[in-house]
Amino acid sequence: MKWLSVTKGIVQISDPSGFQEHRFGLPYQSRWETLKGKVFLVTGAGTGYGRAISVSLAAAGAYVYIVGRRIEKLSESVSEASQYNINTENIYSISADMSVESDIQSVIAVIAQRSGKLDGVVGCSAISPEHQNGFEHSTIDQWNTIMSVNVQSHWLILKEAFPLMQTSGFAKSIWFSSGAGWAFTPGIGLYNLSKATLNAACGSMAAEYAQNHPTIDIQFNILDPWEAKTEMNTESPYSPYTACAMTLALLSHGEDGPNGRYFHRDGRHLEFLEADPYEKSLFARELC
Repeated sequence: MKWLSVTKGIVQISDPSGFQEHRFGLPYQSRWETLKGKVFLVTGAGTGYGRAISVSLAAAGAYVYIVGRRIEKLSESVSEASQYNINTENIYSISADMSVESDIQSVIAVIAQRSGKLDGVVGCSAISPEHQNGFEHSTIDQWNTIMSVNVQSHWLILKEAFPLMQTSGFAKSIWFSSGAGWAFTPGIGLYNLSKATLNAACGSMAAEYAQNHPTIDIQFNILDPWEAKTEMNTESPYSPYTACAMTLALLSHGEDGPNGRYFHRDGRHLEFLEADPYEKSLFARELC
């Protein structure tokens, strides 16, 4: 895997307190301010990366629709934002299963009715490797479940959300993937496959949507958040807030930003298949 260390200035802040000063690692105040009033949908928002991203967006003044299967976990995400003196009035919790098409349609309908637009989608929902037994011993049900949640749900969400996103003139999406998408780890092959497929789906959808909708600024990208302490990885010493800076950098990017590209939370730009590493800094305008 080739990579370029192009976006400088990313600080992987792990402590959300004092966000007014560090902006979760986003180095430019002007970029932080562009997030105010924007409308975002975050899936898998009840725990881990999804919770961290939801909290950081709310801190920036965005309207955040947080979605997950367990309403009690979504409530904990709202409570965590409140703990850091972040205004939670613009955080809206919706209990839904993102692998069920009717649930997704209901979520988009709520956003359309309440906000009338959608500026971006952050897909953090996923099933962990522990839900499989390797290729040799996995069952059809395990195969179907992990591909449904880790891949198909992201496609369904973007498919249903895109008409509403067009009203903004921007269509931004970040799918949280994994280094597993570039790996061949024995025993978790289905998980590796699901992430590699997610990576390929993002690149393909980015190219297709840009071709079919030339008047809309399409920015569909993948972020590898590396590892953090989540329900999938309870022993990690890292906080899921370490992924916020690159997420906010991508969501706050102006027009003609990256599309169908791959990034690491530490600022590296990655390649995947025919996609070379993105050649510009995500802060190119600020550096001029």
